[in-house]
Amino acid sequence: MDLATLLANFQNPPILFFALGVAAALLAMADRPDSTATLAALRVPTLFIVGSEDRITPVEGAAAMADATPGGRLVEIEGAGHLPPVERPDSFAAVVSGFLGPLGW
Repeated sequence: MDLATLLANFQNPPILFFALGVAAALLAMADRPDSTATLAALRVPTLFIVGSEDRITPVEGAAAMADATPGGRLVEIEGAGHLPPVERPDSFAAVVSGFLGPLGW
């Protein structure tokens, strides 16, 4: 089915365009080289926040990034998916404040 036919038969074009945009972004990200090794060069406090229900960047993926980062810290926010600041704003704010406070922020 071509795009024009798909659009003509779709009841909610804004949702379709959003979905197509997400698909295009995912394809672009899939083609980029893995840059995980660059995390080992970081020499700054680094916080990784992940939602316990995140299906895009699962907890295991965030944990691997935190493990690859010297002094990296991982915090999992229960009940959040891929957007903890939106889904659990109070929990997210508490985590970020707790991380930045000791740094003088």
